[in-house]
Amino acid sequence: MPPRQSISPQAFTLIELVIVVVIIGILAAIAIPRMSAASERARFTSTLASFKVLEDALDSYFTNERAWPADEQPGIAPPALAPYLQASLWTKETPLGGVWDWNGPGGASPDGRVNISIFSPEAGKAGIFCRFDHDLDDNDCGAGTHRADDDRSFKIIE
Repeated sequence: MPPRQSISPQAFTLIELVIVVVIIGILAAIAIPRMSAASERARFTSTLASFKVLEDALDSYFTNERAWPADEQPGIAPPALAPYLQASLWTKETPLGGVWDWNGPGGASPDGRVNISIFSPEAGKAGIFCRFDHDLDDNDCGAGTHRADDDRSFKIIE
């Protein structure tokens, strides 16, 4: 009869490995949603800061020129804002996705008011835009200084 092999005391059993994997899975299930919520809050904060920078540039332009810049297509910075704003802020994708859009006088805007908006034709953005409105304004996507619809999040300027 062959000699019996003994199990080395340094080895882990299958049960011990399964328990460790289960514990790691539980910890991941707890941590991932919290990190996701923190990530969304960070995107909202960054977007709000960008709205403020753009609004300040537009206010400076209006103070100096006594008029608003002409309306532009989404993703295109109004050329008149060049002395007041880095064009790269306007042309890069926003933290919430989509591109910046200036809706000047005569542009496509709610109530005919001038505004800065995030334009995103991507489906499913309305929910993110409404949550952004909820965190910043009056929890009504159709009223207040921040508004949202299917493809835009607006910051009303005037």
